Amino acid sequence: MNDLTDPDLWNKIASYDFDDPQAEAPFSVRLARENGWTPGRAKAAIDQYRRFIYLVCISDGMLSPSPDVDKVWHLHLTYTKDYWKRFCDETLGQEVHHYPSRGAEESQVPLRDPYARTLGFLTEEFGETPDAALWPSVDAGKRPLATGALGLGSAVLPAAEISFGIALVLVVITVSLLWSSGMIGKEIGVGLCVAGFIAAISLLPIRRRRRRRSKAGDSGCGAGGSSSGDGDGGGCGGGD
Repeated sequence: MNDLTDPDLWNKIASYDFDDPQAEAPFSVRLARENGWTPGRAKAAIDQYRRFIYLVCISDGMLSPSPDVDKVWHLHLTYTKDYWKRFCDETLGQEVHHYPSRGAEESQVPLRDPYARTLGFLTEEFGETPDAALWPSVDAGKRPLATGALGLGSAVLPAAEISFGIALVLVVITVSLLWSSGMIGKEIGVGLCVAGFIAAISLLPIRRRRRRRSKAGDSGCGAGGSSSGDGDGGGCGGGD
């Protein structure tokens, strides 16, 4: 395995136990039973789900799970307290949301690039080619792509960032008008601009972002994308 971008995060995800030892039908057993999988395939799918969620957390753009990974994700979401509290809050340190696609034919094509990017990111981060049985190629069976996931850096409170931009523009316009009318001098105008900029920054959320290392020739990637399979698909992102 390569040197990971965030080894501490990966260690937390890798040590996360999906199976409750006191449950009559633990998570992996339910996953295998509901999808007609062998225990080995269920375990392999869970392992790839760990990797996908890790990539989502360190990315800024769109990524997409494979059909098998998406099925693991769908089941995990039904364990609401475990998913949101123990997994997202205590393990990942961020919320990862599932965004289903609209399912329209025209919505499928734009989702292929995020899925292809996910395959490349898996190889780049973990240093091994994704297993084709768990990560089919983009055009395998011309499968529909229906699942997207947004990383923390690309989907956290965009409304706050819009408010920041609007506030900053208003400050600049107001100071410019006062300056041009002679009501204030240059020094006061500059001071007001600086004060307005600082005030506008307060509108932005304070957030922790895990960024992957930038590499020469990197096309960039993040969380969000597509998948196929029997589920309705979905995606995830940081914040609500």
